[in-house]
Formats: sequence, C-alpha cells, structure tokens
Amino acid sequence: MNVLFSLIVISAFLMVAGKRIDYAIWLMSLQGFLLALIGTVLGLQAGNGYLYASAFLLLIVKGILVPAALFYIVRKIQIRREIDLVFSPNVLFLLAAGLVLLSYWVVSPQILPSGLAAKSGLPVALSLLLIGLLIMITRKVALSQLIGLLIMENGLSMAAMAVSHGMPLMVELGIFFDLLVAVLIMGLFLFRIDKTFGSINTDKLKSLKG
Repeated sequence: MNVLFSLIVISAFLMVAGKRIDYAIWLMSLQGFLLALIGTVLGLQAGNGYLYASAFLLLIVKGILVPAALFYIVRKIQIRREIDLVFSPNVLFLLAAGLVLLSYWVVSPQILPSGLAAKSGLPVALSLLLIGLLIMITRKVALSQLIGLLIMENGLSMAAMAVSHGMPLMVELGIFFDLLVAVLIMGLFLFRIDKTFGSINTDKLKSLKG
C-alpha cells in the first residue's frame, strides 16, 4: 500500500514541475488508476465489497472519462502544449516538497484512527489537496488550473477511502456525476472564452478588466 501512496505523490510532483499539458492529463489519468487500485486493495484488506464498486467508479470516471474529456477540450481548442508557469519548475518542485512535509507534520499520527491506510493515506490526501491548490495558482492557462482543481478532488477521494473506507455508494455516484458535469461545463466555458477572446491565458483575460 505504501508503494501506491508513494506513486500518487510522485505523480503529483511530476505534474507540478511538468510543462506539457498533455503530459499532465496522462498523469492525472494515472492518478485515477492508482486511486482505483488503492480502493481495490482496501477492499481486499477489509473484506468490503462496496469498496470494489467504488474502485470501479474511480477507474471509469477519473482514470478514463475525465482525462478523455480533457484531451477532447485540448484538441478542440487547439491549446498550445507548453504550459506557462509563474515560477520555474525547480522552484515549484521545492514548494511541492515543502507542502508534502507540511502535510506529514500537520497530520499528526496521534490524532489518526488506527489502521495503516489512515496513518499513511491522510497525509497523502492533504498533500494532493495542497499540491492541487499550488498548481491552480501557478498556472496561466485556465485548463491547467482546472487540472489543479481535479487533483484537489483526488485528494478528497483519497481522504474518504483512507479514513472511512469511502462514502455511501449513492453519495459517491452523485459526486462522480457532479464531477463529470462540472468538467463538461468548464469545457463549454473554455470553448466560449477561447472563441470570444482568442485565448484562455488568464494573464490576457485580466487585461480585459475595466
């Protein structure tokens, strides 16, 4: 299990420092597969069949459907593959490392419920939340900011699985449906913004303020 948690954190690090938007989408798809795998392992450990259904939903929605929708948006808008970063990749890498250390320091083992998944998974979940926020505020392209938001949502899913073995199935179905709808609506907004202003770079959009 610790190997899977480590791979999740490594994938987030690669997204922070990466400069290609298609590369970030592939890594986000990998995170979806890893989350599904973690759910499956937790299901095996706990003998909880519900976790298998949750893992299957994670695989379909976060591993396949959401990345496919993002690739469609990239192709439709013809976004430049290189991402404009506020800081250099080295600075972002150091900031991400600091956020991971902060997460492990804040989530003290003494306040966690018993169980390896909770003790190891909750700091990873908080790391994903903070790294997703870091990506949102250090990217200049609206689509890459959406990817940061989706990474934060991955952190919430991770926390739910690690602490309480997920939420009720109907709640998770509702969340996944809302997630898909949110991505589609954001895609429509990006289409309209690109069509109207010829760019989805947030720096250029700021210059439109009166």
